[in-house]
Order: sequence, then C-alpha cells, then structure tokens
Amino acid sequence: MKITVLTHGTRGDVQPFVALALALRPRGHEVTLGVPINLVDFVKAAGVRCSPLAMNSQTVMESEQGQEWLASGNVRAFFKALGDIITAGKEELNASSIAACEGAEAIIGNMLMDDIGSAIAEARGVPFIAAYSMPIFATGAYPSPFVTTAQIPTRFLRRFSHGLFASESWKSRTAWIRDLRAQLGLDPVDRCFVARADALGTPVLHMWSEHLLAKADDWGDQHVLTGSWELPSSARGSIGEGTAPPGLSEWLSSGPTPFFLGFGSMPIRDPKAMLRMVHEVTDELGVRAVIGAGWSGLDQADADRAASVFMVRAVDHSWLFPQCVGVVHHGGAGTTAAAATAGVPALVCSVFADQPFWGERVKRLGVGDHVPFRKLDKRRLRDGLALLQRPDVRARAAQLGERMRTDDGLAAAVRAVEERLGSPAVKVAQARA
Repeated sequence: MKITVLTHGTRGDVQPFVALALALRPRGHEVTLGVPINLVDFVKAAGVRCSPLAMNSQTVMESEQGQEWLASGNVRAFFKALGDIITAGKEELNASSIAACEGAEAIIGNMLMDDIGSAIAEARGVPFIAAYSMPIFATGAYPSPFVTTAQIPTRFLRRFSHGLFASESWKSRTAWIRDLRAQLGLDPVDRCFVARADALGTPVLHMWSEHLLAKADDWGDQHVLTGSWELPSSARGSIGEGTAPPGLSEWLSSGPTPFFLGFGSMPIRDPKAMLRMVHEVTDELGVRAVIGAGWSGLDQADADRAASVFMVRAVDHSWLFPQCVGVVHHGGAGTTAAAATAGVPALVCSVFADQPFWGERVKRLGVGDHVPFRKLDKRRLRDGLALLQRPDVRARAAQLGERMRTDDGLAAAVRAVEERLGSPAVKVAQARA
C-alpha cells in the first residue's frame, strides 16, 4: 500500500516517522515522508523516500524571534506566531503537502500536520491515522501539557484545559485550514482535528511507553499506546551515527563514567556562557561530561577535550546513554524515552511545549528532576548532577529501564497501522486461497 506520512518540526519530530517508514517497508508498504526542507537530506540518508514540505523548521527555531519565543516559554504566543508564519506561507505549505500525498492510499500525520493530512485524506477518500509523541488529546486524567504542569484537582478542569489548548491552537490555524478545505472542495469545519478525531473514529497512535505514562482511562480503543519508535542500527549507520564520533570511545575509557548534557534542537542563546558553567560545575564535582551540541551553536573549539568535557555534534543516544551516570536534556519525548530505556536518571531542563510535562513525569517517577531551562544556573546544575548520583534515584531509574526495554514500539505501531489499513501479507494470502 502507498502511504504518505506528513510530519513537520525538528529532527526529533521527524525521526520517529523515519523509523516507522523503515518498519513498514518490509511489510510491502511504499512509504513517502513529507518533511520540512531542512530535513530532506537526513531522511534520504536514512534510505526513506521523501517529498519536501515548504518552510525550514531550523531557520524558524534559530531566528531571533524564534529564540525569544522559546526563552519566554509562552505557549500561547508561540503558537500564535507560528500560526502567523504558516498562514503567510500557507499556499506553499498546502501545495507541497498535496503534492506529497499524490497517489497515496493512506495518510499519516503528526501534530503540526494533522489538520492538513486529515483534510487531504477526506478529499481523496483514503484512511487517515494520527500519530503523536505528546499527550494532546482531551482527558480527565491529567491537564494539557501546553496549559500547566500543576496538579489540577478535578477531572472536569483537567479535561477543560485540553479544550482550552485546542481552542487556542485552532485560532492560529483557522484561516489556513479554511482555505485548504475550500481548495479541496470540502465543507469548512469549526474545530481543529484533535477536537474532532474521536467523533470521526480516527485511529490515534501515541508514541510513548505505558511505563512512562499510562493510557488515559477515558480514551477508547482507537487510541493505541505503542511505545517509542527507535531508529534501527542500520539507519543510524546510514546517517553517520552508526559509530562513535572520533575519539569518544577512547575518551570514555580514559576516566570516570561521564554525564551527558544535550538540548537537542533547542537553541542556546549564550553558548559560551553555558559551556563555561558546565566546565565550572564538572570541575567542582570532579566529574566528566559529554556535551551534545545539537543546534545549540556550541563550538567544538571551545571545549577542552583533554579534561572534563567532550563535545559531539550528533551521537546515537541508545549507544551512549547506558555509558553515562545520568543525562541532562531538554525533555523532548524521544530523549526522555531514550534516557529512561537506558536505565539512567535524568535532569530535564525544559524549554517549551510538552517538555515541562515530561520533566514533571521524570520527577514524579523518582528517576530524576526537572528545572525550567530559563532558571538553570550553576547551583541548580550542580544540585541536579548530585541528585542523579544518589543510589535511590539510580536504582529506580535502572528498574524503569528494565520495564521500558520490554516495549517494542515499532512492532506495536506496525500492527496498529495494518489493522486500520489491512495487512498486505493477509491480502496476498487471501488472493492465493
């Protein structure tokens, strides 16, 4: 079956769908990924067919305005501004999305592309499946990560917070989706896809482990918790992350087990000050650290590779994290899952969106702590690294890792997709019979 996956955002948003495409291909599916233009080379290197979508997600995140949005932590302002950017370029984004779905017999979409993907699927009369790495569907079990991480006392108010976010999100998309649906010959809608999905009966895949966050008790059978979707080692090799960066293995074996500090695709506004703080804290505690530079602007030349800090641009988390004392990261769903699966404690320094939610989950599970990135200073970093070395925290993290490693998120996702679309293997067997 020909399947198009529409996904926008950072590498962390796109990478799970690369893994899904690779898992679906041996089952007889032909998968095309629609991805932002700055991630086309990454997807192609992994061996997956792709079609470029308008907008460069890295340019948006690294712009002065983008960094201000992230630093403020104001979700409402961010989504309004992002909606303004998308609306300004909606013709290009809509056209590139429609082109990516040409000939598709089914469409899968992530959070930023669900309204587009579901509209194209509706117009073409093909199935649509939604897939999310963060809990954005309404539930009374916990509040919307985009509204608060506080313990709201009643189920009604917790569910209301999800409706509040959906309403705010829809405001930023209304004109954009109205024009797309008119272009496709569809009637207008008055709510975003997330608010309509249950009534539509759309299957929804949630890309996190039940060991991190149980399935909400008021979600129906169409909601499937799969576990996280990890790139296979072969794909890691194809994108240049199949082996350790030069010198890292030797550095790891030359001294005490290090910490890992990385902030993924989140830009750091003052990289030199951040690196200076890491040097000071590691020196005071007598520990070592590997720094994952990501899109942060940190420069290898600024790191003292001979002493306590080793910097890498990109590295396979599944290989490195088990070799670390603990992990300091921004709280993205993928990195949170990787640290938990490795069985190491984490200090989540959240920047935005669902990151504070995952940071609080880590804290409540007793496998680490959470500090908003804007509040991170030398004292909080020092105290956080000290907490990650506590025997009780390490023991709970190790136990969580054992449970997490029983998951097979991709296998669960493939089963869920094929239950909705019909397995090619079953069709072949029926034809032969």
